[in-house]
Amino acid sequence: MKYQALIDGVVENMGGLDNIKFATHCATRLRMQAHDESKINFEGLDAVEGVYGYRNIGGGEVQVIVGGDIENIYEEFLKITGYSGPTSDPGDAAAAAAATKEDAAMLSTTDRLKGIGRKVMDFLGGTVGPVIPIYMCCGMVMAFLTICTTFLGLDAESGVVTIFNGLANAGFYFMPIALGWSAADKLGVRPALGALLGMTLLYSTINGVEGLDFFGIPVYTVSYNGTFLPIMLGVPFMAVIFNFFKKVIPQNMQYFLLPLVTMLITVPVVLLVLGPLGYVAGTGFSVVFQWLQTNAKFVASALWGAFCPIGIITGMDKAVYAINMNYMNAVGFDNLFCPGGLAGNSAIGGAALAVWFLTKKSETRQLSMSSGITAILGITEPALYGICLRFAKPFLGATLGAAVGAMFGALFDLKQYSWAGPGLMTSPTYISPDGDMTNFFFCLATIAVSALAGFLFTYFISKKNAKKIYG
Repeated sequence: MKYQALIDGVVENMGGLDNIKFATHCATRLRMQAHDESKINFEGLDAVEGVYGYRNIGGGEVQVIVGGDIENIYEEFLKITGYSGPTSDPGDAAAAAAATKEDAAMLSTTDRLKGIGRKVMDFLGGTVGPVIPIYMCCGMVMAFLTICTTFLGLDAESGVVTIFNGLANAGFYFMPIALGWSAADKLGVRPALGALLGMTLLYSTINGVEGLDFFGIPVYTVSYNGTFLPIMLGVPFMAVIFNFFKKVIPQNMQYFLLPLVTMLITVPVVLLVLGPLGYVAGTGFSVVFQWLQTNAKFVASALWGAFCPIGIITGMDKAVYAINMNYMNAVGFDNLFCPGGLAGNSAIGGAALAVWFLTKKSETRQLSMSSGITAILGITEPALYGICLRFAKPFLGATLGAAVGAMFGALFDLKQYSWAGPGLMTSPTYISPDGDMTNFFFCLATIAVSALAGFLFTYFISKKNAKKIYG
């Protein structure tokens, strides 16, 4: 019952339990959609103790930022309220089906493009978000093994290392299966079919095999292990086929016939068209980013670092993870996305700590101190929503500080060797696989420079009116 007041406040300001259409969560946010958006009290929601802020997605959907203890909060929400409705986003399919031709005709081209872009970003973020713990775990295991074998004398050929290396590499190798499940679940298709599509791509007689054909049509040779885009293109196509035949096949025959028809159509199309397309696109992204790092390193790093705080607010950071992870798989490290994210999170923390230094108000001091430290460690939402956006100037300071920190990292070609969320807690992922600690020290320096830059920019931007702004 630790979160009774928080949960009661959220439910009340969402218009009551009966007004909640679905309720789920991501890494730091309760995600809810109301049947009637007019019943939502946004001002009251923002004032609930324990709520760091919210994002109004539109259409009645609200993301309530409550911090890193989200899983316990969500479990308590289910227990306290007795909520028994949908616990996943029904998706945009129902809304799209309900829209009439007349409604569609009223939309401008810009509105349509924005709507499509939002759906794509929502799909990418909603698919990648649930599998991030796999990448976090595998990346940290790899970093842990590097430390143990390089500095603690653990035999690199030992059974212990072999077993844990298997754990770490399995997550990367079989990622298409996890992504397939997550993408299908996001699109309202039976998740097991998405996982089956991933299994098919990884099967030994298909994955990386040369000379395959389908009724005489040659199958492009692709090694699907560790890839992202092929399965991310394949599952939406599978969802179209699934939903089409769900309307055609009689209800009493769907249990066994619907999965069969869906997979018999999906698999050839994915192997012949969508899989190779996704592979080539992923390779192309890697080439582009490598070119940027070679020819426009500081500009690219500064822009990405400055964008990171904005990306967290808009939810685009989760969507970019798919490209980010694909890039790392292709080249073996990341010297753009992850270092930029590291600079962004650290600068957010520094900006929050500047507010702690400037304010005299007890409540603001407590929140800015705790959230600033937490942001540097890797969890930014409390500082970003509770401090930076609330007072505006710290957000500007964080953005500028992130750009400076990202350029500092680029100066030393900072690399992250296995994926993990950006922050001090995951800094061991910057240790080179050969045990060289130079890159790791540059990682720590980037954290310090970014946090200091965020602090100083915020301090000087708001020093003159600090009492008026922060109290």
